[in-house]
Amino acid sequence: MIGMAVISWIFGWVRHAEASAGNDAERLLNAVKPFVQSETRIEFKYTASYGDCQSGDQALLATGRELSGRLGLGQAAKLGVSNDHSVYTSENRVFDGGTATLTAAHPQGQAACYMVLRLDASAQVAQTDLLDWQTRMSGLLEELNLDGAWNIMVQGEAVVDPRLGEVQAKQVTAGLLGTLDAAALESYADTGTWSVSAITAQLAGGVMSGDHRMNLQAAMHRDSVSGKWRLTVGTPIVTMEY
Repeated sequence: MIGMAVISWIFGWVRHAEASAGNDAERLLNAVKPFVQSETRIEFKYTASYGDCQSGDQALLATGRELSGRLGLGQAAKLGVSNDHSVYTSENRVFDGGTATLTAAHPQGQAACYMVLRLDASAQVAQTDLLDWQTRMSGLLEELNLDGAWNIMVQGEAVVDPRLGEVQAKQVTAGLLGTLDAAALESYADTGTWSVSAITAQLAGGVMSGDHRMNLQAAMHRDSVSGKWRLTVGTPIVTMEY
């Protein structure tokens, strides 16, 4: 769909991205609201390399526990296993409808640990709580001198008649891009699915896709059972299933 380097592993992808401004999340959340009936899923994700995991599982556990402590999260007592790889996971309920998960692992061929801090939230969580959490975490991550980046994603039932076809579904993504003054770069279409990547000056983050930079992706998918259209939007890209 998009010509970018993707490493398919327990995190789904590893990327090199530019630092994103703190207001990218607020701008994206506000832009999506008119196009969804409800935000069924919101995800804030921060990825970075940290520490030294060359000495194996003991170093991974120590690094995971250190990160958890520095971020004010619970410390896991032992490692888990995913796809035959050791993984550190700490899952924490941070407010009603919101769960923060810290995951760390040791990618093959790399000295440093790879960490993912993810907040999964429901539509019931106030936007101010989401943004306050991100601001607080960003400050703590900056203290750790991490050179990582945020990825923000929103998913919900699109404001579109289920009886309408793909032409109307594409109009939803076009309207969203227009709200953010975004220029489409690439698109992908399949039966019941449509996605487009774009660039906009209103969002500060970004990743390289081939020879150009992008910082917005929107996708529409028609549920095969209900027939309803689901809109998924992310900056700089979408990494969740849509």
